[in-house]
Amino acid sequence: MRPQLTYNTATNKWEIPLEWSDWDWMIDPENYPDPTFSVFAEEYDYEFINERGILFKYKNHIFGKETEVVSKAGKTFVRKSAPRAYQYVLFAKGATRLINNPELYRSARYGSLNGSFVINYVNSVHLNELIPSGTVSKEEKLYKSLADKKYLISTEFGALMARTFNRTSGIEARQYGLKTEKREDKLSKCPACDAIYHNLTREYVRPSDPDYLDLAEKMTDQADYKQSRDAHG
Repeated sequence: MRPQLTYNTATNKWEIPLEWSDWDWMIDPENYPDPTFSVFAEEYDYEFINERGILFKYKNHIFGKETEVVSKAGKTFVRKSAPRAYQYVLFAKGATRLINNPELYRSARYGSLNGSFVINYVNSVHLNELIPSGTVSKEEKLYKSLADKKYLISTEFGALMARTFNRTSGIEARQYGLKTEKREDKLSKCPACDAIYHNLTREYVRPSDPDYLDLAEKMTDQADYKQSRDAHG
């Protein structure tokens, strides 16, 4: 069984497993808690996880990726991106700290902690507060380089990490879990023909199609919701 949070009834706080503070354990992508990304199995983009979209990017972010590239001279080589599974553990530690210590943020945020909030918090604290340097024996260069980086966690994966945390960390999600929202394919309009299309699936409807007005209304709702969320949180 993968390491999970446990609740201490004496302190009324969640306690993290020892592994989450072990840098050598964190950097091993084999320790990512959901290797098949089954948390997202019922969501709209799971079928595209090996092709395109945010879930595709997240998978490659966690496990790394090898891409065959052809140079201008016609030579073929493999470009590798390193796995960043440790970022999820940093996220989980930051989320647990915020859940345990509501005095760290304004009362207006009570009950509305989401993935973006957690990432912004983690990116604002010193790395050694999350991972003591004394636990580092592997990939010391990576650890030291993170201390100088603007971001410890990539900002685009907050919603995905929040879902993973709620489902795999051992947290009692109904009472203590992070706030999540329904994920859906974004809609856009072609400026040339006014067709409305789904960004991921690439399905589209033309102005002459019977469901065009309904989809146009949904696209407007998506834009209004994003504007309201960005303005008011």
